[in-house]
Amino acid sequence: MLEQLRIENFALVEKVTVNFHPGLNIMTGETGAGKSLVVDALGLLLGERASAQYIRTGADRALVEGYFTYSHEEINCVLSELGQESSQDNSLLLSREITKAGKNYCRINGKIVPLNMFQTVGRLLVDIHGQNEQLSLLVPEKQLSMLDLRGGAKLMQLLNQVKETYRQLETVQQELKELTGDPGEREKQIAYCQFQLTEIEQARLREGEEEELLQRKKILQNGEKLLTGASEAYELIFRGMNQPSAYDQLSQGIALLEQLVSIDESLKDILALGENCLYQLDDLARELQNYLSGGEFDPNELEEVVQRLELIGGLKRKYGATVKDILAYQVQVQHDLEELQQMEGKIKLLKQEKERLSKEYEGWALALTEMRKQAARQLEQEIQETLRDLDMPAAQFQCRFAQCPQPGSTGLDEMEFYISPNLGEPLKPLARIASGGEMARIMLALKAILADVESVETMVFDEADSGIGGLTAVKVGQKLRQIAGSRQVICITHSPQIAAFSDYHFLLYKVGVDGRTVTNIKPIEGQEKIKELARMLGGGPEDTTALQHAQRLIEDAIQEKYF
Repeated sequence: MLEQLRIENFALVEKVTVNFHPGLNIMTGETGAGKSLVVDALGLLLGERASAQYIRTGADRALVEGYFTYSHEEINCVLSELGQESSQDNSLLLSREITKAGKNYCRINGKIVPLNMFQTVGRLLVDIHGQNEQLSLLVPEKQLSMLDLRGGAKLMQLLNQVKETYRQLETVQQELKELTGDPGEREKQIAYCQFQLTEIEQARLREGEEEELLQRKKILQNGEKLLTGASEAYELIFRGMNQPSAYDQLSQGIALLEQLVSIDESLKDILALGENCLYQLDDLARELQNYLSGGEFDPNELEEVVQRLELIGGLKRKYGATVKDILAYQVQVQHDLEELQQMEGKIKLLKQEKERLSKEYEGWALALTEMRKQAARQLEQEIQETLRDLDMPAAQFQCRFAQCPQPGSTGLDEMEFYISPNLGEPLKPLARIASGGEMARIMLALKAILADVESVETMVFDEADSGIGGLTAVKVGQKLRQIAGSRQVICITHSPQIAAFSDYHFLLYKVGVDGRTVTNIKPIEGQEKIKELARMLGGGPEDTTALQHAQRLIEDAIQEKYF
């Protein structure tokens, strides 16, 4: 329930606070007093589009704030899902701030939240019914949604089951579509993967091989140079070329040092170092001899190395920049091939799952259709009875069903409201037959019926008297009071007959402050209420007839309330 509404710098409103109550809250005022501003402010509080044009001239920001209490645990569940804490006393503060800079801030209990979160909570607290809502009633999908809501918890559970089964079925169908595609194209993919895999496997690659081959190629291409150079090195070190070899000269030097050691023992370390060098030259001689003995380079080997490198180069151009990349690609192709080969099995399983879900969906959907038709018969009777209460005694109402061209998330049904407002007229779609006054009453009838099943605790009616007057307006007032028996109702009206039924009455009026026009709101009762109804009847504050008529309307409404 909306306990308090606070509005600051919103259009003509400078600063007002309105304390609402349970029951029927009526708001009236002269044309242009700003009654529509209250609906706009409430709409803003529920997440409707914000505009800097709402900001009062001379102000930097506009603020709308609503303090709510609620009894439905669903709101606490939603708050928890949205990461918001709920209060122990089930109260909630919503606020919306608009700035001239174009920014707007949504807050729940003082914390800034995204707009979509703000809207989710707002929709659970207040339901606004105005001209746009009446227009939405002309849409068959909206009509079907209202029928489902009237069907009660069991129907809604069945509808949710249909939606969930349809979602699962759509998921399976999408997977099948992605898997099946063109069978011929899939066979081509399998053949291509097999070709790539065979080509890489036959090459028998290993990491580091290319580097080894390049080194071997370099050696083979320079074989003669290597042998000649190694031979010359051997000659110089061990045999000498036109002079003593390095080995011979080192041997002579060691012999000389051996003689000198007997004179100076400090030369022992130098002698040992020289002897070590001689031993290393022996090792060098053996290694060079081994190298020269195996130094025949086969031209065929060079050709084989070149061919192997060309093979690797060709694979690199196709499958990767390095041998390592090619081997990684081989693993991926193997995986892709296995998936393609297993696809037939997956397709078979998915087709079986699709068949199972289709049968399950059909079963749920047919049960939903039957339950909807039962709910439709009940709704038809309730609407006709309620329209009789609203001064449409001859109205005939019917829910007409047709089968959807395609199954959908809401089942197999298309449904549209048909009505005959007057005796002798054929039933026609609601969109083609109803006048403005008839539409207002049909909407009111639906809301009166749905009030028992909707969880929203506050209903706002903007000009529920559209296109009606006289005794019919009295009937509308009675119906609004009936709804207010289980819901808080806030109604903006021009009709004194409706206003007479108020439990609480608020007057919107304009005043001049410092050369500017300001809209104010105040609660009225007693004589003030009588005078306001007299004004709405067309009389002035001293018009005795209008005042008496206003007094009589209030007395009749009170009598209706208690009897």
